Amino acid sequence: QAALGVYENSAKSGADLTFLSETYPALLREANFLYGDRDPIKEGLSFICHPWESGMDNAIRFDNSKLLRNSEAAYSLDQESVDLNSFLYKEKRILSRLALLLNRTMNSDQFEKEANDLQDLINKVFFDERTGFYYDVCIDDHEFILSQGSEGWIPLWTGVATQANADLVVKVMLDTSKFATYVPFPTVARDDPEFSMGYWRGTVWLDQVYFAIRGLENYGYRKEAALFTENVFTRLEGLKNSGKPIRENYWPLDGKGMRVNHFSWSAAHLLLLYLGK
Repeated sequence: QAALGVYENSAKSGADLTFLSETYPALLREANFLYGDRDPIKEGLSFICHPWESGMDNAIRFDNSKLLRNSEAAYSLDQESVDLNSFLYKEKRILSRLALLLNRTMNSDQFEKEANDLQDLINKVFFDERTGFYYDVCIDDHEFILSQGSEGWIPLWTGVATQANADLVVKVMLDTSKFATYVPFPTVARDDPEFSMGYWRGTVWLDQVYFAIRGLENYGYRKEAALFTENVFTRLEGLKNSGKPIRENYWPLDGKGMRVNHFSWSAAHLLLLYLGK
């Protein structure tokens, strides 16, 4: 997505395809690696190798994870992660578009087919109809890791969720006992027994809020998305007339800023929300 964004912005000034032609082979190598050495059970899903790789360092879903050695070159956790594979679905769609821009029609068609197949697999493997939410899955017993976290709405941001599944996920997101808190969309549902001020165990991270709000918009919930966006800008400590710095994360029950000051990751996603991108 970053490569496509660079091209689209430079194309406005008449740039050529040189950047994409130089970047595309590296993107292909990465995609091939993730499906070669990172799919230990050969199901067509890629595995995270360490909780930190997910960006959600000590999230509850990783509490009982174990490390597997897949080959001499690669390791992975013993669970299939819905967020990684949802991101890779979006990546396949983008790679298809890049290939088309570069006149590699066969590559483009192949990525479209792979994206469609992956969409079916994600909705089959990761969605739990009983609770109406997406979860990681343990490969030993193929059971859902039933901790509701922000990874569960990533399929809405990437567009991989079916409308029926998305409607059920939105019900969970709008539940005030779960994610519709004073500052919306904590990384773990409020009613989870492990919900706390721990790093990725209940605080609000603004990248995950961004994914949630854009996911709502993707599936027709624009009114709700607008309300939650307003809540973010009016309820986060320090954003209105105080001169206080933007913080690394926030407490969802009162909007209090937590941990590192002047956090660019948070600022970037506030800017994206403000600009409607």
